[in-house]
Amino acid sequence: MAHHQRNTEELFLHKSGLSAYKRCPLRFKYMYVDPIWADRDEEMVYGTEFHDAVRRFYYLMDVDVLFAHDTFQDRLQYLMSCRPDGYRPRVNKWLYNYCKMEAKRSLGWTNPKNWFMPLNQERYYELRSPQKYAGTIDRVDHYDKWHLIVIDYKTGKFHDWLLSELRQEMALYAVILNNHPQSPVQKTGKYVAYWATIHPSIEYVYLEEFKPQTLSALAKNTVKIWNSVKKGSFPAKVGEHCDWCPFLYRCCTEDWYIEEAL
Repeated sequence: MAHHQRNTEELFLHKSGLSAYKRCPLRFKYMYVDPIWADRDEEMVYGTEFHDAVRRFYYLMDVDVLFAHDTFQDRLQYLMSCRPDGYRPRVNKWLYNYCKMEAKRSLGWTNPKNWFMPLNQERYYELRSPQKYAGTIDRVDHYDKWHLIVIDYKTGKFHDWLLSELRQEMALYAVILNNHPQSPVQKTGKYVAYWATIHPSIEYVYLEEFKPQTLSALAKNTVKIWNSVKKGSFPAKVGEHCDWCPFLYRCCTEDWYIEEAL
């Protein structure tokens, strides 16, 4: 693991920082304030490959050709031909599932067909007002005549307990998009009111409208995190999450960790 120094005045809050702080403020410190860069594990590498493959997939796909086909099988066959090459078997399996999901989505599509394609993909944004948020957003789409939807890809399985984290993470993205001068919101005149997460490993999509209480919780947690950064106070939180934390090696020899873990 590599150690680096960071000027906290230039620190932006990312969606992963929200979940890291919730699990353990000390983990947030190691990730964003020190920061210590953890080695990428195999699952992270697979996830990065899938994100890259989906981005290339839409560049190879022609929406006019897709909608010229009438049946699910014909559309699936066309989408399968648009899969980019050069990926490992697990990623190829996810791409196959993803093609099936997109073929099904196209059959129920009632909006203008040019809305079927993403407005942008894998775009990095930094926002300084109303909060210092940043992140690479997987995808933004049209949702209806008035709204956009922000979409996140997850290569792991879906669990209900993830929803509370996902809601705030995606709300952070919505704030970025609704306030950034170069986002699709400015170009389309629509605002982001919905979010979705796509899990190709199990062919599952979860979609939800942003709720006021989610945005309020995001604002409160943001203030809490920035106060910790300002004070330099990051108390550790010991729990089951420690077992798979990449920074366990730093904590496991400390007296406070041994006492709490026991």
